[in-house]
Amino acid sequence: MGAMENTQSNDLVLLFFVLNNITALDEFLEALLDAGIPGATVIDSAGMLQVLSKDVPIFAGLDFVFGSSGASNKTIFALVKKSEVETYVEVFRKVVGDLSKEGYGMAFTVPIDEFFGPVRVMREDE
Repeated sequence: MGAMENTQSNDLVLLFFVLNNITALDEFLEALLDAGIPGATVIDSAGMLQVLSKDVPIFAGLDFVFGSSGASNKTIFALVKKSEVETYVEVFRKVVGDLSKEGYGMAFTVPIDEFFGPVRVMREDE
């Protein structure tokens, strides 16, 4: 693992995973390490309906109507090379299942216009 030298910000994206089944978190993080992501940030998250049905009494029935389990999620994000996004999304699919089905999770990227600080992504030859 090492810092990518001369990586342009337009070669990088911020890759987000929203993991609905938090019991799969350790397995997923280990799989990301094995796939070459040297580090990621993990935060607790909840969908809007989860929050409303729990915290606002008038919306208490929404979890029943929309099928929300009320459980929290984990959002994992990492700075990765654009060319490697599909590899990491495939790792996510292998751990969580079919992303086209409701309740498994989702993945998406955000372009990086500028980046300041050390870039910790794998080198092509590592």
